[in-house]
Amino acid sequence: MPAPQRTSQFIRFAAVGAAGFIVDLGVVLLLVQGAGVDPYLARAFAVFAAILFTWVMNRTFTFTVENSSTLKRELLLYFAVNMGGSVINYAVYSAFLWTVGGRLPMVLVISVGLGSLAGLMWNFSMSRRLIYPNGQTAKPRL
Repeated sequence: MPAPQRTSQFIRFAAVGAAGFIVDLGVVLLLVQGAGVDPYLARAFAVFAAILFTWVMNRTFTFTVENSSTLKRELLLYFAVNMGGSVINYAVYSAFLWTVGGRLPMVLVISVGLGSLAGLMWNFSMSRRLIYPNGQTAKPRL
């Protein structure tokens, strides 16, 4: 894949990731601030929601999906690959949260943001290699 096309694909992936960050953060804030859930447990639920959201968005806007008959397999593979990025993401989130402490919304925002950035490169490179190996950029379906 030519560099400009790969760059465009990465920008789309990052934009989807930014939207996933909002889902992730929204779930964390809702559970921690609204329901009093422990921030470490809340993040586990939030990561699940964000992975599901980004899978739908990436298969629509970022990568070409040639065979939709393997939808379940694609979803399971996407979850498996993104769990690697989630481990990196959660480690950075937890380290920052443990270092700074507290449940203040700004601490949660920064923690989720740092974790999300840390997992981004893993998720993109593994998604291109293992889930969408044709490397083609999707044409947005609206």
